[in-house]
Amino acid sequence: MTLLTTLAFAGGLSAPERGLARHADRSLDAQVALLEQLTEQNSGTLNVEGVRGVGEQVRTVLEPMGFTVRWEEVEGRAGHLVADRPAEGAKRLLLVTHLDTIFEPDSPFQHFDPDGDIARGPGVHDMKGGLVVAIAALQTLHARGLLDGVNVVLFGCGDEELPAADIDATRAALVALAQTADVALGFEGWDADHPGIVTARRGIAVWEATSAGQDGHSSRIFTEAMGYGAAYEAARVVNTFREELPEDLLTYNVGLMAAGATAVRTKKSATATGKLNRVPQIASYAGDLRYISSEQRDRASETMAGIAEASLPGTSTSFSIAEMYPPMPPTEGNRALHTLVAEIHADLRAGDVPAVDPLFRGAADVSFVAPYVDVIDGLGPAGGGDHSPDEWVQLSDLTLATQRAAILMHRLSQ
Repeated sequence: MTLLTTLAFAGGLSAPERGLARHADRSLDAQVALLEQLTEQNSGTLNVEGVRGVGEQVRTVLEPMGFTVRWEEVEGRAGHLVADRPAEGAKRLLLVTHLDTIFEPDSPFQHFDPDGDIARGPGVHDMKGGLVVAIAALQTLHARGLLDGVNVVLFGCGDEELPAADIDATRAALVALAQTADVALGFEGWDADHPGIVTARRGIAVWEATSAGQDGHSSRIFTEAMGYGAAYEAARVVNTFREELPEDLLTYNVGLMAAGATAVRTKKSATATGKLNRVPQIASYAGDLRYISSEQRDRASETMAGIAEASLPGTSTSFSIAEMYPPMPPTEGNRALHTLVAEIHADLRAGDVPAVDPLFRGAADVSFVAPYVDVIDGLGPAGGGDHSPDEWVQLSDLTLATQRAAILMHRLSQ
C-alpha cells in the first residue's frame, strides 16, 4: 500500500492545523532572527569550528523541546548533528538539512543583509533558510502541543557542499537513519527560478579518460607508422559520446581537457605543453555524467567504456568512472508525498505546487536516502542565487514554508 492510498484527508484544514498555521504566521520575526543568527556564523565546509558553531546554535533550540542531540564525527570535516525525538506508534520522519555553506572565512560575502522582504547572505537560501523552516515547524508543533505525536529525527550534515574524500563513509550516518525511517523530507530551498517540490534528482558520476599516441613530427600524422595522435583520439571519444549516449534526462559533460607532449590535469585545472608541429602523445580529459536511475547510469557507463576501447590507429584510451551521488528516481511514493503537499497548499490557499523537472536541480543528500524511503525535497523557503554573492531568500515565505512543513509532519504522523 502506497502513501497515496494511506494518506487520505478531507478537504480543508483541521482545527489543530488551523492552530499550526496561525502560530507560524505569528512567528515570522522569530524565524528571521534565527536566520540572521545562523547566517552571521560563518560555516564554510572547511571551517570546522564554524560548522560546529551552527550545530551548537541548533542544539540550544532543539534540546528544550525534548530532542536528544548528538554529534557524528567525520574524519577531515566537522561531522554531523543528529537530533532525535521518538514517538511510539507514529511514522518515523527523517528531516534532511545541512549546516555548512560554500563561503569560507576568507570570502567577502559574510553577513545577513535584509532589504524589505528580501535578505541576502551566505547560506540564507542554501540552506540555512531551510534549516530555520525545519526548526520553526518543530517549534510550531511543540507550541500547539502536537510534537509529542511526531516521531522525528533531524540530520544536519556538516559537509554537504564539499564532502570528505570517502563520501560513502561521510554519509554512513545518514544512510543508517534512512534505513529506520518511513518518510524523509529535504529542506533545500524552493528555487524561485524553477519553483516546486523535488520528487526526483539525478545522480552524478565523475568520468576520467587518458588517450595516448605516438610522439613525432606533424608531417607524419595519419600515416601507418605515426597514427592519429592523442588529440584526435580524445576528440573521437568525446564526439562519439555526443552521438551515441542521448537518453531522456541523461547529460554528459566534458569539464576539463588538455592534449600535447605533456598534459597535466587536476580537479580544477588542465595544462599542456608541446609544439604546433608535434603530434600530441597524451590527452587528459574528464567530466561528469548525470542520470535519473542506476539502470541509466549502467547503460551509459557501459557505452562510454566501449567507445573508449575503439581507438583510432596508433592510439589507446583508458577510461574510468566513479559515482559521487546516487540518483533519486521519481517513485510512486515520492509522487504521493508531492500530492500531499499540493493538498496542503490548496487548504492554505497558497497556489499550485508543481514537481520540479530533474534537469533543473543538482544532487543533494536526499539522494543517499532515496534507496530506502519515500522522499521529497525543496521544503525550504523561496530564494535563489545559490553559491553566489547574490544569494537571497524571501523572508515572508518563511511563514508559508513553516506552515507547509508543520502541517505535513502532522498529517504524516496521523
